[in-house]
Amino acid sequence: MTSKIAVLGGKKLVTRQTFRIAYALGEAIAAKEYQLFTGGVSGAGEEASRGAYRYLQQMGENPLDRITSVIPYGYEPSHPYGQTLHRGMNSEKRRRELVKIADICIVIGGGEGTRQEIDFAIEEGKPLIPIACTGGEAARLWQKLYQSRESPIGEQHLWELRPEVNDPLVIKKEVLGILSLLLAKR
Repeated sequence: MTSKIAVLGGKKLVTRQTFRIAYALGEAIAAKEYQLFTGGVSGAGEEASRGAYRYLQQMGENPLDRITSVIPYGYEPSHPYGQTLHRGMNSEKRRRELVKIADICIVIGGGEGTRQEIDFAIEEGKPLIPIACTGGEAARLWQKLYQSRESPIGEQHLWELRPEVNDPLVIKKEVLGILSLLLAKR
């Protein structure tokens, strides 16, 4: 069974580097043959989907098989990458459904909606991987996990994703290692 990785994050990515990070993570998720799930909106989810989509196209694979935008009934995704899965009657219910589907959640930037997704992930016991350099809720989550020393990804891996680390290739490599460790425990 294919592992399901959700990219949670903000609609407004603050820096060009954050776009590159989201793109690189989408590409990495596709390269490892995981299924990518996002909220179907612009920003972190769109960039991760774009990275996965382009990688899968280059490999001659059908991107529709491995990229999914989870959106409320009656809405359409803001980008054309992947298939659409309608869940929930509003954004809050869609966020809960997105998190339920995922095995692991990666957090990039984000505001109130991302905060709600993080809360749902914690309720569901889903591992969270915060990319601290992207700011917003990802940075707050990283700080909270690092101070509490209670992250399922481990203190050393969390340290490797500290706020100063902003190279997309370094982040991609570290996240892939974390995903492998977490999925091996399942």
